Amino acid sequence: MRQLRPYQIAAIDFMKQTPRGGLFIDMGLGKTAIALHAMLDLPKPILLVGPIRVIENVWRQEAELWPATRGLRFSLVRGSKSERALARKQPADVYLTNPEILEESLKTGIFKTLIIDESSQFKSHSTMRFKAIRKHVGSFSNRYILTGTPSPNSLLDLWSQIFILDQGERLETSFSRFRDRYFEPSDYMGYSYKPREGTLNQITSKISDLIFRVEAAGNLPPREVIRNIVSIDLPAPAKKVYKDIEKRAFAQLLQTTVTVASAAAGLMKLRQVASGFVYDDNQVATAIHTEKIKAVESILEETGSPVVLVYQFLHELAALKKAFPQGKNLETHLLPDWNSGKIPLLFLHPQSGGHGLNLQQGSHTMIIFSASFSYEYMAQTMARIDRQGQQHPVVFHFLVAKETVDELLLEVLDSKETVQSNVLNLVRRYAIGKTSHS
Repeated sequence: MRQLRPYQIAAIDFMKQTPRGGLFIDMGLGKTAIALHAMLDLPKPILLVGPIRVIENVWRQEAELWPATRGLRFSLVRGSKSERALARKQPADVYLTNPEILEESLKTGIFKTLIIDESSQFKSHSTMRFKAIRKHVGSFSNRYILTGTPSPNSLLDLWSQIFILDQGERLETSFSRFRDRYFEPSDYMGYSYKPREGTLNQITSKISDLIFRVEAAGNLPPREVIRNIVSIDLPAPAKKVYKDIEKRAFAQLLQTTVTVASAAAGLMKLRQVASGFVYDDNQVATAIHTEKIKAVESILEETGSPVVLVYQFLHELAALKKAFPQGKNLETHLLPDWNSGKIPLLFLHPQSGGHGLNLQQGSHTMIIFSASFSYEYMAQTMARIDRQGQQHPVVFHFLVAKETVDELLLEVLDSKETVQSNVLNLVRRYAIGKTSHS
């Protein structure tokens, strides 16, 4: 049975006792569970704002995992304008929406509590989403922001997020006054700014009563492993492509002559579709969805330290490089820069970098964009950061497209099975289960 950790219980009490507060909690430490349990005692209805992927795939699903929160009623405010209006009329405790369509919900004035997940989405004071919320924020009796990285690029990112909580009481009522008080130009044109001496301590002191901070280091033992399953919903067109390929793949898998190698090859197209790609007749990979790319973007936004990203196919690497130009391929000559924290994102293939490398000095976070059928390869890859000398709890984010072969890959990894015949049995059992439900 799941149990809340002591710091989670303390954070829940903080939210219940503090009408306006920020949970600055490292990713993977259970911010969602904290907020869900606090919601039981917060004024309702609650407007919860977060990225599309998060509001669709995280909050309701997490609530079902805890006995105390299963009774919370949710309404997802998404879809067409009429569908969103209908969703807001549905009786619920929590209404889930995304920043892009936030203003129409704010205008209703029916909500008592505001919770913003991944509040760094509101770090810019000049965006439409912040301007919209600024006009209506005073109508909420309770306001909370949740993030692992409140100032991902600069302390300047803090102003708009803290304004949501206190309407400028602590860090000035306008961004320009905040900037002029705590920062100075770092170039002669005045295009960029740097903190004045002592700024960090001053800002920290001013907002300390609003913030509940939890870092993995110090709250969890070094090398404790946190496995975070990031569920991905395939868009309808990609799901149709997947189902069409799936029928042919399962017919092959149920043949008696299939080997582990041929089974893995037979499932390769399914793995590729799950990650967002399909090959045409000319063997050219075409992107059919970007849901996993979006999930990576969200994780990187919430992670304030370097990340290792594991991929399987060259077309995945090409897409990842395009989406995240700050990332680097694993090369031996880059290891000193990696170990000193100068590389924010490292791309790693299990077969090229799974053995012998010590990456634990540079990171304690790994994203599994797509997994391998080989437990040995995956275990060795994960051991690049989960190894002797690691000083932080280790977080593995597995991107799992729901109702796809990604779930089988996770089962193979969980089984820790290295005997090929046993792996094949897992694959066949999966195929039989899928076929019997079709």
